[in-house]
Amino acid sequence: AKITKEHPCKVNQYLVWQGGDLADFELKITFRMGGSPGINSGFQFRSRLLPDHDIAGYQMDNNLNTDWLCRLYEEHGRETLAMRGTKAVIAPDGKITRSRIEGADGPANFKLEDWHEYDLLCVGSHLTLKVNGLLVAEVIDDDPQRQAFAGVLGLQLHSGPPMTVQFKDILLKVLKPASAVPKRASSSAEAKPSQAAIPRVNDKTLVAWVAPADLAQRGGSALTIQDAEAHFDGIV
Repeated sequence: AKITKEHPCKVNQYLVWQGGDLADFELKITFRMGGSPGINSGFQFRSRLLPDHDIAGYQMDNNLNTDWLCRLYEEHGRETLAMRGTKAVIAPDGKITRSRIEGADGPANFKLEDWHEYDLLCVGSHLTLKVNGLLVAEVIDDDPQRQAFAGVLGLQLHSGPPMTVQFKDILLKVLKPASAVPKRASSSAEAKPSQAAIPRVNDKTLVAWVAPADLAQRGGSALTIQDAEAHFDGIV
C-alpha cells in the first residue's frame, strides 16, 4: 500500500481478512515500511469493525524514527499497552503494571525499513510479540471491561505523509475458533439488537436432505442452529 502526494490518504485504510473473527491464534508476518519521517503503520487483531470502516482494538503499532519502533497498542481505546522491551499486566480494575523484558529494550536489532518478521501469539488474555525470533513485548489483559478474546485481523495503511507499507509471507495458525469464546459486550455506539428483540425459534420441523460427497469424511454438520452470540447446536 502506498501514499503519494498525488494520491493522499486522509483516513486509515485496512485490508481485512475475510476468514472470520480470530480468537486464539499464532500469526507470522513479514513487514517493512518506508517514506517520510515519523510515519506510522501496523496491523489490527482481535479488533472490531466500526461503522465508518475504521477499526478499534488491539494493534501491533509501528512508528518510524522513534526509540521504541513497535509496541502493543489499543486503537480507539487505552492506547499504549506495552512498548518494545516491556511486559504489561493489566489487573481487573484496569491498573497496568509494567516491567522490563531483558534484552528487548534499548537500541533495536532491526529496522522498520528492512524486511523483518513478527510472530504474534494470542492465547486467552495473554499476548506475546516477537520480532525476528526475539520477544519484544508482552501483555496479560485481565480487565473484563476492555479485554477482547476474538475479533478481526486487518493490515493497516495509516493516513499521513507519503509512505509505502508492505506485508508478505503471512502464516496463520488457529488455536481456538472464535465460536468457542464469548463475544465482548458491545458499546452503545456498536449496539446490536438485544436478545429479547431477536425472534426465537420454538417448535419447528427442520428437514435436510444430505448426499455425502466423501464417505471417508469423519465429521460435518448437516443442520446447524446458531444464535446471535455464536452459541450453536447441530446434527453432525
